[in-house]
Amino acid sequence: MDVTFVRALKVWWSFVWRGFVLGLAVMIPVEIVMFGILFSHMPTTKGQQLDPTVAARMFPVMALVWLVMMIGFVFMQGLAMRWMLRSAVWSDFRVAILPKDAS
Repeated sequence: MDVTFVRALKVWWSFVWRGFVLGLAVMIPVEIVMFGILFSHMPTTKGQQLDPTVAARMFPVMALVWLVMMIGFVFMQGLAMRWMLRSAVWSDFRVAILPKDAS
């Protein structure tokens, strides 16, 4: 069977919307934590400025949050691909995972 542009687009879209749904499960909690950390260190009175030492301590925390978020996205995309390969049904073709030939 030929891999046409339309068939490739169908497979891509099946993966993308599943990835988006699962991505919300990763993004929303991480953003809540990230904004909570940011807003807890913001100045509270008019004219007050952010302390540079506090800002410098926030960089490693934000780097850790970013790393956790990236690991979550990679894991989520693996789950989305697995979900798509197991349950996606198209009218004119199907995608199957086959074992490698023994030869």
